[in-house]
Amino acid sequence: MTLSYERTRSLIQTADFLLQLSRSQDISDPLRNEAKRLLRHYPDADLILGLGKFEEILAATAPEDPKREVVIQLHSVILSSSMKG
Repeated sequence: MTLSYERTRSLIQTADFLLQLSRSQDISDPLRNEAKRLLRHYPDADLILGLGKFEEILAATAPEDPKREVVIQLHSVILSSSMKG
């Protein structure tokens, strides 16, 4: 079973890897361009960390906990606004 912090770390490391590929002169132009294209749509580290915290809060709160609904509403706004940019 993968833990949330492991998924979060893996996503951030993937972004770093794509960035390295996009700057590497040791690989072909098509591969470098694909890494750049993927990075344009890849979430930044702050969003990834926020999603990890969101998952932790959901796992730690009961469905009837009012804090849970507040977190869901706030997170929906964050995700929606980041998806537009």
